[in-house]
Amino acid sequence: MRSAGSAGTVLPSAGASLRPVGLRARSARGQRRSAGSGARRLRGPDGREGRMYTLLSGLYKYMFQKDEYCILILGLDNAGKTTFLEQLKTRFNKNYKGMSLSKITTTVGLNIGTVDVAKARLMFWDLGGQEELQSLWDKYYAECHGVIYVIDSTDEERLAESKRAFERMVTSEALDGVPILVLANKQDVEATCCRSPLGREAPSPAPCH
Repeated sequence: MRSAGSAGTVLPSAGASLRPVGLRARSARGQRRSAGSGARRLRGPDGREGRMYTLLSGLYKYMFQKDEYCILILGLDNAGKTTFLEQLKTRFNKNYKGMSLSKITTTVGLNIGTVDVAKARLMFWDLGGQEELQSLWDKYYAECHGVIYVIDSTDEERLAESKRAFERMVTSEALDGVPILVLANKQDVEATCCRSPLGREAPSPAPCH
């Protein structure tokens, strides 16, 4: 079991899915609650409800509550998903010192990381990529607002395996309309087999006649 900062690890039990407890469905998340909804009403000695408290509590929630969006981080094991999540948290969370990258091991279960950007709170779910855990990915599709699929661009031998896992993922009806980012990780390594051409010098435009 591993825990670092705002990240947690959940180990699967036999026959159980890895769904975190207490998260709302995608259709309900990302929407700001109406003022006063769910606020506790207090009763005074005369039996009247504390409407002023309810109003102020609802206003406070409306002003300061952040919209929550859940992003899945998927990919084969050892693709660098947890390292990517740690880099995100270190970059966007000022008070988070980060886990030593040399101590990161293969995820068995689930890592959760939270990043606040403006008035939005992004909850990243880093799922284990071992073959036996890939069958659990679809348990989270209905809960997510986006997917980041990580590929190890240095491991040419597993590109075909990664492609098959990706194709199984994108054919799920639960991901219809959900944005998907494919991240070719480890581009800084010389042995990468799919180096992005974005860093190359753009060709000069052809002259107009």
